[in-house]
Amino acid sequence: MKASRDAGGAHGSSIEFAAMSGARTDNGLNLRIILPHVVYLNQKQPLQKTEVVVRRLELDSAGKTARVQLENLSSHLGRVLELTMTGKGQSRAAGAFPLLPHHRRWVEVAWDLEQPPERVALRFAKFSIDTMLVATPADHPASESARSSDAPSSGIARAPASADGR
Repeated sequence: MKASRDAGGAHGSSIEFAAMSGARTDNGLNLRIILPHVVYLNQKQPLQKTEVVVRRLELDSAGKTARVQLENLSSHLGRVLELTMTGKGQSRAAGAFPLLPHHRRWVEVAWDLEQPPERVALRFAKFSIDTMLVATPADHPASESARSSDAPSSGIARAPASADGR
């Protein structure tokens, strides 16, 4: 039994929900379960710089974290190779993560520096975005962080759900 769905259609991504196989043996049932995973395939049209928006930069001084909200305005899948936040000559970085079509995503970075971040740089395969922002106090402290529906959390970069549910 295998369940899958073409999430991207012409966009080139596919989600494999689950796959199971099994056969009767003398000792019972031989069962194999393959856990879900996401497969990203190459697209005909890559994500463009104009299709990515940096929405907001927040600082949680008590939780020693900074987070930035990104939005992919297009129907193209994007992959941020590196996100860097800089403040007064010091910086902290987060590793690679996907930026799903028509989704917003919060990315959180440990921020143990005295000065707030003031610059956010995103590096993609074919372009970079470097912007100055004023950090505002965090609406959701790090202790309340939760995963969003657009991508799993990973290491330093986390994807808390936003207030508007996107």
